[in-house]
Amino acid sequence: MPETLMVEDPTAAHASGLSLGDDPWKADQLNLLGDQFSETFETTNDDDDICRAIEAYKQAAACLSVDDPRLGPFLMDVCVAHMERYENFGDTNDLQEAITTGQTAIAVTTEGHEIFPELLHVLGMSLLRRFERTGNWEDMSEAIKNLQHAIQLTPVGDDDLPGHHTDLGNLFLLRFERRGNLDDLSEAIKNHQRAVRLIPEGHPNSPGLLINLGNSFSRRFERSGNLNDISKAIENYQCAVQLTPVGHPNMPDWLANLGRSFLFRFHRSGDLGDISEAIEIQRRAVQLTRNGRANLPLILGTLGNSLSFRFERTGDLEDISEAIENQRRAIQLTRDGDVNLPSWFGNLGNSFFRRFQRSGNMGDIDEAIKNQRHAVQLLPDGHPNLPSVLSDIGNSHLRRFEYSGDLDDLDEATKNQQRAVQLTPGGHPNFSHLLSSLGSLYSRRFERSWDLNDISEAIKHQQRAVQLTPDGHANLSYLLNNLGSSFLCRSEHNGDQDDISEAIKIYQRAVQLNPDRHPNLPGLLSSLGNAFLRRSKISEDPDDISEAIKNHQRAVELTPEGHSALPDRFASLGNSFSRRFEQNNDLEDISEAIKNQQRAVQLTPDGHLNLPAMLNNLGVSFVHRFEHTRNSDDISKAIENQQHAVQLTPTGHAYLPRWLCSLGNSFLRRFDYSEDSGR
Repeated sequence: MPETLMVEDPTAAHASGLSLGDDPWKADQLNLLGDQFSETFETTNDDDDICRAIEAYKQAAACLSVDDPRLGPFLMDVCVAHMERYENFGDTNDLQEAITTGQTAIAVTTEGHEIFPELLHVLGMSLLRRFERTGNWEDMSEAIKNLQHAIQLTPVGDDDLPGHHTDLGNLFLLRFERRGNLDDLSEAIKNHQRAVRLIPEGHPNSPGLLINLGNSFSRRFERSGNLNDISKAIENYQCAVQLTPVGHPNMPDWLANLGRSFLFRFHRSGDLGDISEAIEIQRRAVQLTRNGRANLPLILGTLGNSLSFRFERTGDLEDISEAIENQRRAIQLTRDGDVNLPSWFGNLGNSFFRRFQRSGNMGDIDEAIKNQRHAVQLLPDGHPNLPSVLSDIGNSHLRRFEYSGDLDDLDEATKNQQRAVQLTPGGHPNFSHLLSSLGSLYSRRFERSWDLNDISEAIKHQQRAVQLTPDGHANLSYLLNNLGSSFLCRSEHNGDQDDISEAIKIYQRAVQLNPDRHPNLPGLLSSLGNAFLRRSKISEDPDDISEAIKNHQRAVELTPEGHSALPDRFASLGNSFSRRFEQNNDLEDISEAIKNQQRAVQLTPDGHLNLPAMLNNLGVSFVHRFEHTRNSDDISKAIENQQHAVQLTPTGHAYLPRWLCSLGNSFLRRFDYSEDSGR
């Protein structure tokens, strides 16, 4: 063996190593010199050190003949050093050099060589980096093939095997993210499970492997809606947290993942315990994250999202204020050009949108649109998140149109939703959702234009969305609900009972897809009740109004106290009783209508966007009872509620003329009653 070259000054080593003349061990000495420079670079991050490492590794390899068994390992060192320089400085020439050198190393190394699996692994990861840069699917396929080959050649018990399975699982997960093929997701889970089983108990890498497995289960849940998948994700995340020592730098990230999974389960289960657990875990993650840490904006943004979603359920203004505060802080802490910045702006916009839904404050919807536009401007064409952000800004413009009646907002909503669909490939998991949203927009436009082309477009898009969605998919009932709403909308124009019957059939299918206690069921029952109510106005069939009441009553019973939708469901139930009173003049029905409508008003906070409509409808029910009983208290209460509705509705609101007309009619009725009483 040669004497090992040990030096304190790497520069001196560089000069000495390159002047060894015909020393037969020159290649080994140069390779060792490369190792020293590489180790120094890990400390200094000095470009000169990694450049000298690459130069030494290359000269070491150049000393060897093609049949020298050291050539493959030495070339692998060149490949790894180029990758290290690429990861630090981003020069694509290094990436290309790494791949070319890695391919050469494999070509000169026999498959039985102990280093061969590692060569395959290194080349596979280099190809992955190029795929991330260029999006070339051949690189992704070659990366997967190389890692699979590496695993086949790595014996069970080898320390590298769990890492190989982890990297292969991450590759399959990435391909799923881009293409949406569930087979890739299943392969990701299989490899991550294999990695967890192979890692020795107590190994410091165990928490990270459990997190990867949890991520894969979480993604499959997002696609399938299977609660078993999200429960497994939570189980793996919890295990990772338990195995991670206090003070570990990754603890906040692990907690953030765990909190996000509770949030996902809340979306499926509707259990407020899950969203509250998510928020508490994410708050702990924020507390454990030091200012200046790169991951703090992500954790703050995730906490903001959870608070925003809980507000959507409970209507607690403290939650939405805290959500906005956290999301704004995430933006402030994120540097320009960060890949996450568009998401932070988009999420902040969505929180303002949700607060507008409650407050009706035009400043909130303006802030929503401003932040969502900023998100769109920051996203390059072709970015996978661009369609969903365009859809969000379309929804915000639509909501502002509904409030202000400004046709420019309706045009902007249409333009953004159309672009979202155009940018989304047909096989993408979100394509059906975006198609359905575009259909809903055409339906709302039809309500303004009465142009049958609009409602036909709505139904066409929503029918296609349903056709593209397999039975058992978590979003199918949502897509059916939208389709039913468009048929119901068309019936308002043409009075066609067949359209209402089609809507009822579609809603009934959606209801059947959701088991008792599913969080989506009350909303679907409410839609079904509204369809029966609509048909009762044409058919005059008492069975239709009875079905409407039955479904609305069940919707109210299944909606938990404190749910933000509960006031609307009481209002719908009251409207159904009011309709039955119009058919049979039974005072018990109009009294039930008033009772439920009053309950709706009592549960609706001051400033809520829907409060004027509820007050107006309550006033109309008092008018109906007054016409039957001639009780002056009823007409006074009608006027009182309708005046309140007018006072809460800003000038220029699309519905203000309707409220004024109702109020005027009530005054006229009281005048007529006074005239009659005076005779």
